[in-house]
Amino acid sequence: MTFQLAEKELQTMPIFNSNGGLSIQKFRSQWSIWSSALESKLESGLFSSEPEVENIMKLITGDKEAWMQVCKESNCWYEYFAGFLFYTQPSVRYFELGTFADNWLGQWSSTKGMKEYTGLKSLDRMVLAVLKNDMAELIYSIQDMGDNKWFVVHLVDLLVHCDQLRISEESNGPSVVALREGLLFDFGTMLMSRGSFWEIGMDYLKFSSPEGLGAREMLLARVPVKNDLQAMKVIEVARRLGMTMVEQEICRVMVKRSISLENYGNALEWAIRSRDNIYITKVANIFLDHYCLKGEMLHKDLLANIGAKMFIAPRLLFLVKYFDFHQFYQARAFSQAAELLINLLDSKIIPEFFWPSLLADTVPLLEHTEPIIPTKETYIIMHHLESDLIPYLAKSKEERKKKNIKDKELNLINGSPDDLVQLLRLACARNLSRAMIIENTFIR
Repeated sequence: MTFQLAEKELQTMPIFNSNGGLSIQKFRSQWSIWSSALESKLESGLFSSEPEVENIMKLITGDKEAWMQVCKESNCWYEYFAGFLFYTQPSVRYFELGTFADNWLGQWSSTKGMKEYTGLKSLDRMVLAVLKNDMAELIYSIQDMGDNKWFVVHLVDLLVHCDQLRISEESNGPSVVALREGLLFDFGTMLMSRGSFWEIGMDYLKFSSPEGLGAREMLLARVPVKNDLQAMKVIEVARRLGMTMVEQEICRVMVKRSISLENYGNALEWAIRSRDNIYITKVANIFLDHYCLKGEMLHKDLLANIGAKMFIAPRLLFLVKYFDFHQFYQARAFSQAAELLINLLDSKIIPEFFWPSLLADTVPLLEHTEPIIPTKETYIIMHHLESDLIPYLAKSKEERKKKNIKDKELNLINGSPDDLVQLLRLACARNLSRAMIIENTFIR
């Protein structure tokens, strides 16, 4: 019987319908009358036979003691707040929610023996900020959450685009636009530091503040690359955005990585891509040093296909032309080999440490059965012997003496440096005498 009475009371509860032609004032009047009648029935003990039902009816009428008991059993302040509003303030307006939330929070805190607003977790503060329509506080509360900021970034961006975010001018915080751009900047920067997410980070920074557009170039150059494929991917993005400096920086990083792995062919390719004279010179010197020590050229296929790129740096030009000299010599095209070698001697792009090797290569041509090098070119060889090789050997001898290092073999020539000088002088003298005889002989 008690349950039937309770059900009957609930069925007579006024319900507001915006399309029913019922005004707010009339609805409030009907609710007040219905609630007062229910309170009278409670006081008369109509539901006393079923304490649980009676307690429910007390909650519906907004009985303070009943709701205080509910607060004690709740885990968070907003757990029963919606029910409290529904039965006590059914016609509440959205701009009034903040006031009622504060009152309810004070009541809930008192039952828990806490001070108001103390001990609230991030989610508690977020719900309170939503009810107060305080979007700025909501955003700051979300930022305190231990996630990766994805939620707050996209929430703010959505609110800004919907024109639903307002920040009081009296607050010391940033403007709406500055807040959105700042969050996008921070989130994009964070993604740029996560290896596989850097491309997404670039997109976020694109729509952030002007500082974000500038930061893209700096952060893109710092993207960690572990192999050539990743490096090419970064370079492709840099080229698309016109970031030439980033492209060069990535190439320099790959040059260093390849050198550390002793992959000198790959290092030379990356150095050429970088168009950095210093790095190209460094790698080319490795090729030349290897030839000085081993008597063979590294990565011949690569050197044979450099083409016009050799003009990027003088040292690369010298390396490729010196390789061409060896190609002529191995093909027994001695005249072309001699001509190219003489041009290299007069090119003024020869690294100082390579003079012994370069002049040593003239010996087989000077000692050829038939004179290949004319007198004028022989004098050029003799000039460089006296003005370049001998001063270099003397300088090297002084440096080795200071470091207490014994004379070492030079460019595959056994013996002391003086042996190379004597051999060159003798070869020049022989070739000069034969060439002069041939050049001054008239055939009739």
